[in-house]
Amino acid sequence: MLENIPSPNEQHRILIYHYDTGALGYSRAWWAVTPSAYQDLDLTDYELPDGYMAKGWSSQNDVLVEKWEPYYYRQKLGELKTGDIFQGVKVKLLESANSKTRKDSDTHSSPTSSPKNGS
Repeated sequence: MLENIPSPNEQHRILIYHYDTGALGYSRAWWAVTPSAYQDLDLTDYELPDGYMAKGWSSQNDVLVEKWEPYYYRQKLGELKTGDIFQGVKVKLLESANSKTRKDSDTHSSPTSSPKNGS
């Protein structure tokens, strides 16, 4: 278990974990949103879809998720957006730093030089 983050009202939790793959080290990180009592649960049933990571909780007990582009083949597909309910918890989608950087570069134009008339 990498992190165990209870919601402010302590009814749910975010679990961030990876698997020990033996000689190869550890798997990628997984993010699961579970009820508070998670000990006997199959966490795969509570994992966020591939391409989303849990970042924490809002003060209103919404799970804060960020979209990211996985480096592996996406198997557990799904789309999340603000207002969706995932495992009984309202989702709030955060803007990732990468998407903000891309938007900023798309909206800012770089200066261009005009051809000079030499005659």
